[in-house]
Amino acid sequence: MDEAVVTALITAGAAIEGGALTGVFALASTKRQAAASCAAGERQAAAAWEA
Repeated sequence: MDEAVVTALITAGAAIEGGALTGVFALASTKRQAAASCAAGERQAAAAWEA
């Protein structure tokens, strides 16, 4: 293989891996934010129910 082809393949692989890793972190962050929003909504509903 030509050196340019190898470099292109390594670059493409790094880009795909970086995108996948970013997606994993985004998914984890989204799940934490959804749980926090749910808990806040439950507290707000409880406060409104008691008022």
